[in-house]
Amino acid sequence: MTKLGQVLDALVAGFGQRVAPVPVFDSLVLNAPMRNRHVIVGGTGDDNEDDPIAVERTSSTLGPGTWLDEIGAITCAAWAWAGGDKTLAQQRTDADQIAQDCAAWVQSDPSLGGLLDPGGRAEVSGLSFRQASTKEGPLVRVLFTVTYSALLT
Repeated sequence: MTKLGQVLDALVAGFGQRVAPVPVFDSLVLNAPMRNRHVIVGGTGDDNEDDPIAVERTSSTLGPGTWLDEIGAITCAAWAWAGGDKTLAQQRTDADQIAQDCAAWVQSDPSLGGLLDPGGRAEVSGLSFRQASTKEGPLVRVLFTVTYSALLT
């Protein structure tokens, strides 16, 4: 069994506490309202994009020979879209701040509450921005990746 499900649960809960009242969704929610600020854990918000989560397991050099090292990468997305109420620059600032708040939560506890102990850790990397001015107002999406390592005993 992988740690992936537990890590996803920890990220949804932790991000939810950190960015409240911004909603945090576990994966892409197809019927979610898109004209607001929100975070998606384990998805980009675009159902045409692939591979938002990857997990690799290898035999660990530690332990009795049955332990595994798990490395995971989880794509997350911070969205800001409020119709015509804000400028593109304001939406960019909002989406970036949401992503930075999520990253700060991971940085403040890289073991995710002890979930990744012993010796594992999580970190945020790979910020990328996508922005557009639409007839319904500007939108900005900031993608970031949460990578984690865990020892499975």
